[in-house]
Amino acid sequence: MKLKLLAGLLCAACVLPTMAQEKKSSVSFFGNYSKPSDSDGSGFLAASYGYLVTSQLELGFFVTEAFNAGKTITGVGGEAQYYFGNVGKVGSFLPYVKGNVGSTDNDGHTYTTYGAFAGVGYALTETTEAFAEVGATSTDNNGDKQSGSQVNLGIKFRF
Repeated sequence: MKLKLLAGLLCAACVLPTMAQEKKSSVSFFGNYSKPSDSDGSGFLAASYGYLVTSQLELGFFVTEAFNAGKTITGVGGEAQYYFGNVGKVGSFLPYVKGNVGSTDNDGHTYTTYGAFAGVGYALTETTEAFAEVGATSTDNNGDKQSGSQVNLGIKFRF
């Protein structure tokens, strides 16, 4: 009996530190910018919080600050990101797909935004990942729909 108890305590002592080291939460900062020659620049900056609900699925929310033609527009939303590999493996590339839905208020009008992205991250350290993603976006303003594309660059910190 004592041998089983000792073996159980030894297993727990080995497993608990690795569980404590598991990085399930993340904070990301990303954005894009473009400046056609005939107009003011446009783009956005965003911050997001995510939580790994499984080893490959991360759910989260984001806040964006878009700027276009001298106007600033704030948006909020939720996202889901699926990784095709091991999160946090230093020196590895980590491809993923991501979908999001958000809401933006512009001059008193509320817009619904949708996005579908494919990207790749590179684990610089166990807790820091640089990433690039491309995607298709859609904005719906009470039936008036506009679509577009994005290329985003960012950095993610896990804790």
